[in-house]
Amino acid sequence: MKNKIITFIIFILLSFSTAYGGGGTYIFPMLRIPAGASASAIGNAGTAVSGAPIALSFNPAGLSGANNYQLATTQSLWIESMHYSNYMLAGPFLSGYLGLGFTRLSAGSIKRFDFEGLPVKGYYNPTDFAISAGYAYDFGPLSLGLAVKYLSSEIAGHRAEAFATDSGLLLKTPLIDLGFSVQNLGSGASYRKEIENLPLVYRGGISKKITFNKISYLLAFDAEFPDNLAEKYGGGLRGEFALGQAVISLMGGLQSDTSGKGSLSALTWGFGLRDANIGFDYSASFFGDLGLAHKISVDYRFSSRSGSSLSKRGGI
Repeated sequence: MKNKIITFIIFILLSFSTAYGGGGTYIFPMLRIPAGASASAIGNAGTAVSGAPIALSFNPAGLSGANNYQLATTQSLWIESMHYSNYMLAGPFLSGYLGLGFTRLSAGSIKRFDFEGLPVKGYYNPTDFAISAGYAYDFGPLSLGLAVKYLSSEIAGHRAEAFATDSGLLLKTPLIDLGFSVQNLGSGASYRKEIENLPLVYRGGISKKITFNKISYLLAFDAEFPDNLAEKYGGGLRGEFALGQAVISLMGGLQSDTSGKGSLSALTWGFGLRDANIGFDYSASFFGDLGLAHKISVDYRFSSRSGSSLSKRGGI
């Protein structure tokens, strides 16, 4: 029971602050949790990487290159029953690329207590969720993207709602790919009267893909600048190689401290396995005061094109 109470307290603190520490008050903590185990394994660097549904978490312009329809889910479980879930679909639509997403963060069922610490009838079920839709269009080497989101948060019978937009661009050059996005631009929200801000974030990133000795490498780096909060940096390397009919991925990276205590960068790592249309990724990384976060992602590609197995991932 004590752990349940701690879980609820952490959820409320997250809902009125930021997972990274610093000043300002913010709601919808799920907006500070990027989707995708593979991105988490390389330091949460995904702003300049294209071709996968989880681009909705970093840069909607990154939907560009999703030439086959892809369905992806990310699941992450922290202390007790605090659970993060994400589901995304992306693929070609009209002359561009469409992405749809649903995200949910829940603290589970928590017994109610009065101000004296005595149990009372009923349970709390703190829950956040978001529904998003994004679209990207290519203008030669330049891709532009826009996403809209409906946000809802409920704690102890009080609900806050808001609408927000993400926008971004992705420039592909022969040397590197460059990405930039602005996330969570929209109205504030309140559980009662006081209006709380959305966690406005500016992101910039670079990435490079190379192949050497039959191993495909992705090198990526991101810089994140939350409004009125300390900046955050992360990057890493992914290597993929064929093993029979399967593709094995090994990933590692660094990210700046997420506890707000000014410590050195934290290590991130993970691995993946892909066989034709189905892929699996696992990552472990530190996420502020919640400690070590484990993520599992599974994706399915509804159709595949001819070519080597190494060409089938396409993004992060």
